Amino acid sequence: MGETTFTIFSDADSPGWADAFADLLRDGPSVDVDIADTLEVALTGDADVLVLNLGLRNDEKLPPEQVRLLEQRRVIGMAPGVDWLCQQLDDLEVGGGMIAQGNLPTLPVDSDLLGEPSTTMPIMPFAKQQERTFDRTAQTPLVCHGGANIDEYRPSVDYVLVAEHRPKCAVVMCQANFLYAGVCAHPDEWSMEYRGLMQRVALALAERPVVDLKPVVIERQIHPPGTAGFDLEPVGHHESAYSRTFHFRFDRPTVFTATLEHSGSKAMMLLFMGGKKRLHWTRVDTEDGKTLTIAANISAASNRAVRHRYWMLHVTNFDDENAASAKLTVRYDTTDSAAPILALPGDAGFEHLNRHAEQLFRGAREGDASARERLAGHDVEPGSLSLETACGVTALEYGFNDWATLKSHVAWTPVWLPQRGTRGVDLFFARASERYSESFSIEQLIEFTGNFNDDVIASLKDAVAHVRSRGHRSLAGEHLLLALLDNGIADHVLRSVGCKFDELPSAIDALLAALPVEAFEGEIQVSKSVCGAVYRANFVNALGRIGTNAGALLAGIAGERGDAAKVLDRHGVSERNLVNYVSHGIATDLVDHPKAAASVLEPDLERAVHHAFVFAQSSRHEYLTIEHLLRAVLDSDLVSDAVRSAGADIRALQGDVATYIRTATPVAAENGLGPQPTRPFNRVMQMAVGKARSRKRLRANTLDALWALGGERNVTVADHLKRHGISRADVAARIT
Repeated sequence: MGETTFTIFSDADSPGWADAFADLLRDGPSVDVDIADTLEVALTGDADVLVLNLGLRNDEKLPPEQVRLLEQRRVIGMAPGVDWLCQQLDDLEVGGGMIAQGNLPTLPVDSDLLGEPSTTMPIMPFAKQQERTFDRTAQTPLVCHGGANIDEYRPSVDYVLVAEHRPKCAVVMCQANFLYAGVCAHPDEWSMEYRGLMQRVALALAERPVVDLKPVVIERQIHPPGTAGFDLEPVGHHESAYSRTFHFRFDRPTVFTATLEHSGSKAMMLLFMGGKKRLHWTRVDTEDGKTLTIAANISAASNRAVRHRYWMLHVTNFDDENAASAKLTVRYDTTDSAAPILALPGDAGFEHLNRHAEQLFRGAREGDASARERLAGHDVEPGSLSLETACGVTALEYGFNDWATLKSHVAWTPVWLPQRGTRGVDLFFARASERYSESFSIEQLIEFTGNFNDDVIASLKDAVAHVRSRGHRSLAGEHLLLALLDNGIADHVLRSVGCKFDELPSAIDALLAALPVEAFEGEIQVSKSVCGAVYRANFVNALGRIGTNAGALLAGIAGERGDAAKVLDRHGVSERNLVNYVSHGIATDLVDHPKAAASVLEPDLERAVHHAFVFAQSSRHEYLTIEHLLRAVLDSDLVSDAVRSAGADIRALQGDVATYIRTATPVAAENGLGPQPTRPFNRVMQMAVGKARSRKRLRANTLDALWALGGERNVTVADHLKRHGISRADVAARIT
């Protein structure tokens, strides 16, 4: 085999760049390096690898024949003009777009191109620390990195170097034959570590066969027409906290309108664009709190140009001091729209939409003219109307193709990571291990996580004591589970989800007895499985509690799918039931005489939620709704007394609620998971606990829940309470 050949072309304003990079390549294995005078000459050559350091070209386009040549070459592209080059290749996803000044620490990662990195120590891109300046020139050293898309584009895109503090943002990455390198500076200014990295990637790329460049199709959640409410932190927080991106696709010519109402922030931005070519790029900003609006008339040709990608709307808070409370309303209008699209409320849950459909069905059946007109707008004959048809029309009125899609958009299930999150666990453990390179003890885990409740810290320390007493070297999930059995909250949670509690300690003991015993000196080390449990626990929104509590940690252990999770499963504890109880208070079993601090719910509310769930389950209902909850709390003494004191007929109210649930609540498919709690259900439970806390009580009762139910709007529960003369103020007056 002959020498590896390279052709270098540079037209960036960086004198001597090509010669310096040639010297870098020659300072290693035998290579043949040529420097081209023009981009066309470089493209038409036959070198193994083409190295391009390009200046800014703005709107210039490569001729189609040069694009075809690029697709057939191994290319190393350098910023700043490489972003322009990346735009020329439709199926290329690598590229920059985000700029960091200064010596941004970077980390090599396991890649197909270079294999496992020889070190986990950060690589500083520049030999000298760079001063930050707003007066940048073409010679100002910069680090360009891609957006946080590493997990999305793997394995089609191979990542070689990432930003240390933004480990999902790549600085050096490779797709097919094209390698993007985002350190923009003269090679003489690069650090020895970065020079060595660039030499290795250049030689490794030369050995790869040339392969076809293929599109990378990413499945994203499509944002429907309607209104969404959300909050944004001040700029400078974690990227996902101060910015939101919404994705869209259109299958026909569409007039797209987005309106952003906001408060708090003094610097908001709305930015719209389509696909790789950034079609219809539109940006509006404000510093005075005014409403922002973007409208775009999207043609069929534009939709074809976007191809497999998406239209995107970015909402960003650029205020570095103030958070933003935002409300985004999106509307699609097409030339064949028979009726205006309704805006979906930002807090909409299944209950809102079910009420809409039920009222349409009832109105048409009773001869209401407006209901019949709405049906006619969607070519539905009132005489053939069923509740199922009314649901389909409701979906169309909100801009969705069918009822199932609309339901899936608003139905809310608890966030936990049963089959996902492995990559997140890996990064969490890697960052912790790197920070505490000498050892990773329980004290360091507590410091690293920073949000454990006091009772969890005590359980973690008890777990370490179990490790020491048994002669084990590291803290595993089984040690942690055994320690949690003595935690009052964990004990209550386990018993509330059907755990065969009396048999569990001996089963865990058997697992621990099988672990190797070894003599060693030093701190007990935290295992990756415990780190994984902690990471997953942070995704469980514990009802009424701040920080990581024992219940959330149990759910995290179950999510790790290790031996500790398996022993829980064998003893009747599923991850889904754990999360349902911790996040919503849904018990599968009721605990007799619970300890005062073990739950955030009084026994009467625990019992009501349990009965609501059992009723929904036995009725094979798809969702556990606030109608189910109202039906259950009406049986409690506290609530029935409050209803009667308001002069209402408790039996009539119970009858109305029962009738609605029987006639308007959808039944789940045969293979369904059972009733899933809705967004309003969780909101009511959280509000009930909040109301109890405002009255200096540790636990919420059924009267708190009735008060929270009275705060819901545009739902059937509100209709029933209003019709029977039960006001939220009357309920609040009875709460002590």
